[in-house]
Amino acid sequence: AGAIGARVTVTHADGRTLGGQFVVGTGFLGTSSPVMIFGLGADAKPVRVDVVWPGGRRKRFVKIRPGTTLKLRRP
Repeated sequence: AGAIGARVTVTHADGRTLGGQFVVGTGFLGTSSPVMIFGLGADAKPVRVDVVWPGGRRKRFVKIRPGTTLKLRRP
């Protein structure tokens, strides 16, 4: 099941946030890429990434550099 249902929040150094929920199969016969991409901007500094899994477990990643790929697996 991977990261399906996880809520992800990206927090910039200045406090701005981006967020999304990992879902698949949206729409009639729809499919989605198993990837979430957050545009941080050209001058982005390292960010914090918070993940909340279905059921409430949490995971925090700190000082994540732009361009980094995080592979999430449900604990």
